[in-house]
Amino acid sequence: MMADTRRATITWADEVEEDIAEFLVPKRVPRGALTLLAGMPDKGKTLWLCEIAACITRGDFGDEPARVLITSTEDSIATTLRPRLRAAGADLTKVGFVSMQVKDEDAGLIRFPDDVEEFRRIIEEGDFRLAIIDPILGHINSNLIASFKDEQLRDGLMTPLAQIAAENDCAVIGCMHFNKRSEGEALLRVSGSLGGIVGPARSVLFMHESPDNDAQRILTHEKCNLGPKGAALLFEIDRVPLEIKGRTVPTAHLRFVDESSYTGADLLSGKADTPAAVAAAVEFFQTELADSPRPSKELRAAAREIGISNYAWDAAKARLGIVARKTDFGGGWTLDLPMRITVRSQEPGAGSTGSSIAGDSGSSSSSDEEPEEPDPGYSAGT
Repeated sequence: MMADTRRATITWADEVEEDIAEFLVPKRVPRGALTLLAGMPDKGKTLWLCEIAACITRGDFGDEPARVLITSTEDSIATTLRPRLRAAGADLTKVGFVSMQVKDEDAGLIRFPDDVEEFRRIIEEGDFRLAIIDPILGHINSNLIASFKDEQLRDGLMTPLAQIAAENDCAVIGCMHFNKRSEGEALLRVSGSLGGIVGPARSVLFMHESPDNDAQRILTHEKCNLGPKGAALLFEIDRVPLEIKGRTVPTAHLRFVDESSYTGADLLSGKADTPAAVAAAVEFFQTELADSPRPSKELRAAAREIGISNYAWDAAKARLGIVARKTDFGGGWTLDLPMRITVRSQEPGAGSTGSSIAGDSGSSSSSDEEPEEPDPGYSAGT
């Protein structure tokens, strides 16, 4: 009997029903697709994953509460993952940890490509909306997949995971480490093959330690094929007291603070200015704009003369909420403090400042574009 022959088929574009990409975690983790979360060790990646898992089990992002699957080669379930999930407020009845068994005996963790079909079955039968693989390269059979070979990573790991995610409306997040590269594009810092790992992922997130405070973490969005990238987010590590076996154990928990003006490229390259430099730029704006608005070009020139970098300028503008206003159609821009804008707009007979503010509210852009729609507010991941 002849083996089945592979045949090519054609789908015509006019026959395809268009659809809209949806996100499990707003702007950052697409539904039914692959996301990578990368960073150096001990910088809060697993903490953030536990926070997101907790949000999914509670239905914080607008969906019904749903199940989360976790497989981890690095963290103990009993001493690390379960306590962190509890500190994050997760519904523990909706979080499952997967491992392999042979004849009712423990056979270790899921391995790819060996256990692809078992992983597919678990996701489908368990109706999981999120699957976390931490770290993703720790779950490959290194005899069959080399982490530096595009084709092996795509065929044995990323393509099967993408198919499982899409078939089951399950977002898959793979945790990654940074490599030792110190120059080049930010995405080159992800360990493993760029084409085999980063290419197939639809969204890529980086977790960094804040240069301002070693108890803070910054999540930056480096790639998104399904929509605009989200703003960088600032978190702070809190300690939640948990009662475990009669003892009070302080357990780490990430608390969302605000959006951050840092970029992944700055944080990776070390070009992000020190807190003192940003503070000096803040003082510069407060002094120069104390009495009245000032032309943007004039202020920029003055700032450069005293050594204020472009980064410190942008960070200070964002921190103060500096407002840019167009003087007229043929003129330039002026900068002003937001408090004076607010007071002036509330005076009797004062006109609306909406159109003049639209060009620049906290950024160095000099366009008339509308400001980007803000992220929806939520505790773990906006």
